[in-house]
Amino acid sequence: MDSQSKKYIVGLGNPIIDISANTDAETIQKYGLSFGGTVFANDENIGFYDLLEAQPDVIYIPGGSVTNSIRVANVQINFNCK
Repeated sequence: MDSQSKKYIVGLGNPIIDISANTDAETIQKYGLSFGGTVFANDENIGFYDLLEAQPDVIYIPGGSVTNSIRVANVQINFNCK
């Protein structure tokens, strides 16, 4: 691909970090959460995040609509250029 046909994508938005970790129903209920839902940190559930960070298998995944859109666009552009 020559430099004149190079395409650029710019994404503007708020970054979100998804946290993936194993926990149990008792812990979910203790903090008033639900399985499979989106939860934003606040004063009532901040202890939940401390608990997750202490897990040995915790995974942090960059997310949010802008990040995910750029990720998909990047895959599509790279796939179509090969």
